[in-house]
Amino acid sequence: DPRLKLDELSDFVSDPRRIAEPYLGQYTVWTSSGTTGVPGVYVQDAQALAVYAALVTSRFDFGDGAGFPPIAPGLGLPRCAFIAAIDGHFAGIVSWERQRRLYPALGPVTRAFSILQPLRELVDQLNGWRPDFISTYPTMLSLLASESRAGRLRISPRGLWCGGEGLSHSERADIEEAFGCRVVEDYGASECMNMAFGCRSGRLHVNDDWVVLEPVDESYRPVPPGEPSATVLVTNLANRVQPLLRYDLGDSVCIDATPCACGCTRPSLRVEGRGDDILVLEADDAGSARPASARTEPVRILPLAVESVLEEAGIVRFQLTHVAKDRVRLRIDPGGEAGLAGFRRARVALGELFRQQGAAPMHIEYEPHPPECSPVSGKLRRVRVTAEARRET
Repeated sequence: DPRLKLDELSDFVSDPRRIAEPYLGQYTVWTSSGTTGVPGVYVQDAQALAVYAALVTSRFDFGDGAGFPPIAPGLGLPRCAFIAAIDGHFAGIVSWERQRRLYPALGPVTRAFSILQPLRELVDQLNGWRPDFISTYPTMLSLLASESRAGRLRISPRGLWCGGEGLSHSERADIEEAFGCRVVEDYGASECMNMAFGCRSGRLHVNDDWVVLEPVDESYRPVPPGEPSATVLVTNLANRVQPLLRYDLGDSVCIDATPCACGCTRPSLRVEGRGDDILVLEADDAGSARPASARTEPVRILPLAVESVLEEAGIVRFQLTHVAKDRVRLRIDPGGEAGLAGFRRARVALGELFRQQGAAPMHIEYEPHPPECSPVSGKLRRVRVTAEARRET
């Protein structure tokens, strides 16, 4: 469509008030979180959106007793909670708000919660909302599972849905044991929303009739099944207004050629997903009125929360490294005077995030070097934790 112009689309996605608003009255627009360092802008046409919806409703294997009822009037709709970055035009919140607009009956039973708020506040809100279903990232589910075992999170969901990051078998088992229900996983990205769907056997099957995934090594040579790739090339066959052909997604995946116990014959894969770390910071107990049991808990901050506040401050390509208990270092690209100016904004944004999360004061240092990408995949880990910092916290 020749009416689509990057500068105009950039202006559109810079306004959070227009999240899920149809662009030009017909297109859905979202941005990536910039895992490789530069966020992208993606336009979806009606056909692509219809395909994504059909793949979810027809392919996901929720299993017996998972309790995911169809959306229809008069069925007593379940309460649903979406926990993510919700202040920008990200694919998750755009899709969530679009569904709420299409189906007004969802309004009273769906709520979105920001990952930027302190964990204790999120737990309080979830205790008040009592969701039947939660959709979020695996790292957030792991944090909530810990809160549930500690007795602070008092909810009994019937189902959990996660995506956007890798989920290991041990993490899945830990989450399911804490909540007593199944975790349904998917594999998607801003570039192609539904690349693989989870089955009851815990595997991800590729939607190979609507997406082409090519695991390759660092020289873009095909990687055989059973061997982790350096990256994966994705071709989205559903979106014709913004075709993506052999797009370097940056994820490490491994094709599993063995038969799946669920009976599905579509190829399956394991996903490394994001390589970013969760920040575990010392809590700020100075003058706290909270009980001692609450004050002993460290503060955990998701990498997506860090990415969101820095992108809001205009910092697109960065690398934050937790190097000691009370110290982090920040690299920004480009460097020079522009990097110093960006660091000043970033220091304020990070300081406010840490304060709001209840972390003890942190030294935020500027490191005048470009972010380090993986020499194998070229992928940028934007939030890292050193072994020394892990030991101290």
